Amino acid sequence: MLLRLCLCCILSFSDCAHHVRPSSCSDFIQAFLTTILTLAPCFIIAIYKKQGVASLGFHSKRLKPALSIGLVLAVICLLLHAVIPGVAESWELFSPSTIIAMFFIILNAAILEDTLFQGYLQTRLNGLVNNNIAAVLIGAFLFAYIHVVALMPSMGFFAAHNIILSMSILTWFSMHFVYHLIFRRYFSIFPVIMVHFAWNFGISGLFDTGYGTIFNTMAFYVLFLSVLIWLFIAYLRNRKKSVVANS
Repeated sequence: MLLRLCLCCILSFSDCAHHVRPSSCSDFIQAFLTTILTLAPCFIIAIYKKQGVASLGFHSKRLKPALSIGLVLAVICLLLHAVIPGVAESWELFSPSTIIAMFFIILNAAILEDTLFQGYLQTRLNGLVNNNIAAVLIGAFLFAYIHVVALMPSMGFFAAHNIILSMSILTWFSMHFVYHLIFRRYFSIFPVIMVHFAWNFGISGLFDTGYGTIFNTMAFYVLFLSVLIWLFIAYLRNRKKSVVANS
């Protein structure tokens, strides 16, 4: 029941958050209210069951390294998604007012989606499903599904046969894995929000063109590789500490 409510709320907002430029104050109000109405049940249930907001990834434990890696990965996203291709291909910047408006709309969307999908749904799926890989696959399917349903009306009834949408589905599905890897490292929602915001802002918050270019595909692979390298280095450091502690 909660999942159905959350998905309905996101559907009412996702099109505005990802594909439509905010044109009035009502867009901001709609985005803000949707986030509150969607996330309020998640926080209420977590508090009622005495799990606390930390179970959603909102805590200050190891906050500095979590924010540091979030900042590094966010910069990578902005550079590869917007700055480098924008300069190389002379993309036209949005007006300052539009950039500011898109900043808050996209940030709000990142907070909404990441808190719901990574902080609430994915952590609960990990507890319900015995296999962690299966749990993440289910979460990735839900993450991709909600974006497809939100995008379909603007692309027409036969949008599912569109190659751009097909590639987007694969990207959404894969990005859920990337966000989950970042989340699991510190069990913190903050670096996930930072990376997710930078990814979307680089696509649709700065330039009037650029969505669906080869740079989007390159940016994903570089981001994914960066996350894997970071996790591998963290693994080696932890292993070294364990060896020293046991010696």
